[in-house]
Amino acid sequence: MRNIETVAILFSTTLVWLQLTLGCYQFPADIKDPCETKDCRRGSKCRPSLDGRTAECVCPEKCATYGDSRGSRPVCGSDGRDYSNVCELERTACKEMKEISIKYQG
Repeated sequence: MRNIETVAILFSTTLVWLQLTLGCYQFPADIKDPCETKDCRRGSKCRPSLDGRTAECVCPEKCATYGDSRGSRPVCGSDGRDYSNVCELERTACKEMKEISIKYQG
């Protein structure tokens, strides 16, 4: 009987871990999503705290590549610099705390 209890505990723990790591996070009913009212500028993205009560704007650490899509094409920024994609432009704007817009695609 002891082995069955151990297996049941391990299985339950694994399910909880999978829900936490693979499932979508849902805010508790009594807590409103703090990112709904957060205005993140200069390429930053809203990130809620672990308890879901506060949020902060953070700069992207890296940019994903999506192959040949509109978001992965080079752009020219309003700062006169070329960027490999829109994400890199937004990342630079965020890190340098400057407003940089897309002047030209390609």
